[in-house]
Amino acid sequence: MSRCVECWADEQSYNPILDLAVRDWGRRDAAIATRVQRADEQRLLALIEMFARHGFDDSEALVRARLLYHSQSLAAHGRCIIGPVE
Repeated sequence: MSRCVECWADEQSYNPILDLAVRDWGRRDAAIATRVQRADEQRLLALIEMFARHGFDDSEALVRARLLYHSQSLAAHGRCIIGPVE
């Protein structure tokens, strides 16, 4: 779990500005939208598998993965728009 947080916190690993730009591009280009959706699905699957390894059943792992993925993505995007919290 800490590796997930490290990844989202390290802009070398995850660039929220680039992520927003690609998602915006996907709103206008179906091929890019498909790639964004595929990447989201792969990331969610990795998180689901992580929670399953920690003993959560399939439905609980799915809910936890979605909550983690979407909350971290929103937080990262918020930092882009508002700026870092000091």
